[in-house]
Amino acid sequence: MRRGFASAVYIIVETALEGIHDLGNARSTAKRIQDSLKSPFNLNGREIFAAASIGIALGAADHQSVDDVLRDAYTAMYRAKARGKGRYEVFNSGMRGLAMTRLQLETDLRRAVERDELRLDYQPIVSLESGAICACEALLRWRHAEYGLVSPAEFIPIAEEIGLITSITRWVLRKACVLNKAWQVAGFPPVRVAVNVSSFDVKQKDFVEDVRRALSESGLDSSWLELDLTEDAMLEQSESTVRSLMTLHNMGIQVAIDDFGTGYSSLSQLRYFLFDSLKIDGSFLKDATPKPDDAAIISAVITLAHNLGRKVVAQGVETLEQLAFLRSQNCDLAQGYLISPPLPAEETSRLWERGIELLPRLQSPNASEGSPQQYPQ
Repeated sequence: MRRGFASAVYIIVETALEGIHDLGNARSTAKRIQDSLKSPFNLNGREIFAAASIGIALGAADHQSVDDVLRDAYTAMYRAKARGKGRYEVFNSGMRGLAMTRLQLETDLRRAVERDELRLDYQPIVSLESGAICACEALLRWRHAEYGLVSPAEFIPIAEEIGLITSITRWVLRKACVLNKAWQVAGFPPVRVAVNVSSFDVKQKDFVEDVRRALSESGLDSSWLELDLTEDAMLEQSESTVRSLMTLHNMGIQVAIDDFGTGYSSLSQLRYFLFDSLKIDGSFLKDATPKPDDAAIISAVITLAHNLGRKVVAQGVETLEQLAFLRSQNCDLAQGYLISPPLPAEETSRLWERGIELLPRLQSPNASEGSPQQYPQ
């Protein structure tokens, strides 16, 4: 591992604390643990970051044994993980129902592929210079027979925990590559299709072969495939991960850092990452015009990426003011509801068929500022 990378190890620690007399004691202890992990650890010259998801359960009358308390603490811990990193949650009886729902989701997720409940939507990515569509992101959707549309933020962590993410990623790769090749055969202008992959995916020994197989079976040239890894996934690069990314790069596949700005890396670490473009997280653009601090971060990221010879994609663009700001900063590409929402495959095909350049349409005198609905129907 190169100097400058941080690595991550996930462990579960079970502990019963003495001297905890009430919930206030438990909360303050959890906060002290999390505060102590905010600074990086130095391990043989490497910076190691740690975060703790903590579940708290106090002994209650309905607990018959220590295992009952641990069960509830686990439930609270998984709730903390689902709501973000570096959190703690206190168990309450309502979480038992959520735990049962989660268990049912696990069971149903294993059958989602065979039941044809998974689908891909596609969100166009446009050039801020020409306004032309140059790529699209394949976004996984699960339409559950009972619960309706289940958020990826809810089922992807479950898929990772139960070891199902590898087969789901294979399915996504195959579907995205096959459809992109079909678009090209139909005569539409070729665009890259971006597929989200997790650190778990990249660490699998067969991952590169899975990608190679998807390209071979679809007939899609590797230059029209992009793999998006989160910032945290890039930080976790082990020797095998770096080797896999190097192989993919040598195959001509694009690699992007997704949701940049939400992880723990510093801008200086970008020079160590093997990537072709980075995507600035939409949270930095959540206001009509970015706050001064966010604007400074966006400007710094764009400048540094360009100095490294990389392109920048702004995610979550929703207003004309945001679009104007990004152009003033020489951002390369953009995606978001102002441009187009994620669309089912058949609607995306019709978009390609019409050959619409989305940004010129947005700049017409009749375009409604601030509306997220200015996209082709």
